[in-house]
Amino acid sequence: MENGRVVKDPFFIAMKWTLAKVDPLKDSLAKVIGGLGMVLFDMSVSRTRGSTQVRLAVGFPPCGEGEEERNVGLNDCARVHRAVVPRLDLALGVETDYSLEVSSPGIDRPIKDGNEMPLYVGRRIRVYVVDAWVPGLLKEASERGLVIEDENGLQSYTYDDIAKAKYIGG
Repeated sequence: MENGRVVKDPFFIAMKWTLAKVDPLKDSLAKVIGGLGMVLFDMSVSRTRGSTQVRLAVGFPPCGEGEEERNVGLNDCARVHRAVVPRLDLALGVETDYSLEVSSPGIDRPIKDGNEMPLYVGRRIRVYVVDAWVPGLLKEASERGLVIEDENGLQSYTYDDIAKAKYIGG
């Protein structure tokens, strides 16, 4: 910091907030998963050698004050798997050879874009700002930036201040 201003490394690449792409399949699966009381964090679809791989990362919404956060277990993944297969059959076609993998977002999961931040409100994350990781509880997230509560209180950051972010659980 110089004269109260954050000075960035010339190679610092800031995180962006991009508009989420409209994806009817992702939106449809998110509704099914939401009906199970869970949240779709990420979805990827890849096609290789005539086969399609669908990967879903799911979790529970943040808990209220004083409640213990629920972790995704094997039974939760199996419930999601059973619930989304009919939707995937409809979208991809029952004759399509595909595999489906359902998992939790995982500890230390990279947050790829600012538009994912609202999914982590109420959860512990860490952001890389200038030259250090700052861990804390994500209190707010918008297209302008975020507010993290750390040991020094509430800290506000714009996406221009952040190079990387990770979910660290809890």
